Amino acid sequence: MSQGLYDRAFFDSQTGVGGLCFRIVFTLVVMIGSYAHADTVNYTLDNVILSDNNAQMTGRFSWTYDNIDEFGDGRGAFSYLYIPFTLHDHTDLEASFDVGNSIEITFPGNVHDDGVDITLFLVEPLTPTGSASVDLVRSKFEIGGNGFHDGVFLSGVISPATSGDTDGDHDVDDADYGNLVAQFGGAPGFDGADFNNDNRVDLRDFAIQRANFGFGVTSAPASVTVTTVPEPVALILTAGGLPLLLKRRRLRLCRQ
Repeated sequence: MSQGLYDRAFFDSQTGVGGLCFRIVFTLVVMIGSYAHADTVNYTLDNVILSDNNAQMTGRFSWTYDNIDEFGDGRGAFSYLYIPFTLHDHTDLEASFDVGNSIEITFPGNVHDDGVDITLFLVEPLTPTGSASVDLVRSKFEIGGNGFHDGVFLSGVISPATSGDTDGDHDVDDADYGNLVAQFGGAPGFDGADFNNDNRVDLRDFAIQRANFGFGVTSAPASVTVTTVPEPVALILTAGGLPLLLKRRRLRLCRQ
């Protein structure tokens, strides 16, 4: 689907707002959203299988860097993490990132029956567009909880996620659009639509998904079905960074 059709589906869903006013707001947010996302890459843990019961570990993390020459000096954070045999996740685990060598995940203050100590060594460095295989010889895990689980990994790849993909199937389609609409104006849900990692889903995220809509889809969707879209005032308020547009005088001009 072209960006024009994608935009029209969104514009057509708006009621009670002047078309010119909304297009001005939308265009500015698209520009801001693009700049906000320029130096952040999201990665997913793909097919990371533990030797204990062939259990699978899944997750998604962001890597933010100042410029490409200093890519390795960036900052990482998990937005989602599932580890078998424990109830701990990204909310209470600590992660140490070295995108050129390894990722270490631990539980602070480990005790014998409730510990997490995982190291994923990389065969090759991660890049903004390149994946890295998990080193199956050096990578290890130790997980407490119900019994004690330790061992090696049977497989695993860390891959750049497609911006706009909420469900991890490496395309950007109607399902991803529906997830974004469902989360719009609030915190990201399970199929997270927070593409710029600011812990909210707003027009910046819409702009990022818009830029990649149709990526990886063999036959692009013919239409986007809009169910519930936030009111225009909410869109403007959640966009942020547009204080001038919130002034009453500007709003009155937009209504005219």
